[in-house]
Amino acid sequence: MASIIKKKKKNQFYYYIVESQRVNGKPRIVWQKYLGKVEDIARAMSNPEQLTPPKHAKVFEFGAVAALLTVAEQLKIVETIDNHIPKREQGISVGEYMLIAA
Repeated sequence: MASIIKKKKKNQFYYYIVESQRVNGKPRIVWQKYLGKVEDIARAMSNPEQLTPPKHAKVFEFGAVAALLTVAEQLKIVETIDNHIPKREQGISVGEYMLIAA
């Protein structure tokens, strides 16, 4: 996950967007991009028409889990698995475990 950090160099503060990960058990910055000074950031945000459009975008899946659950309910996957693999009456069934794993 990215975050914004402030670095001080020669009595000036500069801002960076950074992404950190654990490397050998210790948190390390693995990626950073220079944003500028506060004045530069404020000037850029006050004139949004001067901002350059993004060159690419990341698409994340929203709803794949909900779609899988709906299909599993329509096909009665849990009931089918439970009919073929009986289990004692304790905890959740084998079919429910398989659905969670999927």
